Amino acid sequence: MTDDIRLTFGGYQGLATFAIGEHWWGPEAISASMTWRLGLNRTELQRRLFAALGPLMLHDTPGGREELREIVDPSLRDLVDDLLPVETAALSFDSTGTYFAGEAGGTAGVLNLVIRVRDGATVSWARRLGGEAARAVK
Repeated sequence: MTDDIRLTFGGYQGLATFAIGEHWWGPEAISASMTWRLGLNRTELQRRLFAALGPLMLHDTPGGREELREIVDPSLRDLVDDLLPVETAALSFDSTGTYFAGEAGGTAGVLNLVIRVRDGATVSWARRLGGEAARAVK
């Protein structure tokens, strides 16, 4: 996590807080994201992205559906039952992101490219933003 990323999610007003070392959709991470000025700073946006990426996560969670349900924030748990596990190296989809919450707030279309990275011990994802959201933060 770089200061540049933290500054971006802080809306260029300060460094955003991230729950480093915690599950991306765990309670600590969701709580931190609600303080961001830019990004997934609303529950409905987190739910949309979780619905899109949850199938990858379900596939990669050793304890399956039950473990994933325990890991994620309570605001997402009802979505776990609808997920079907997916094994793929990459995934692309459109979503909505928030930019500059508050007085200049709005949403922008986001083109996502998610690449699954396996190093033998962990599974990670790289997410590339494009479209309106990428232009809004330049």
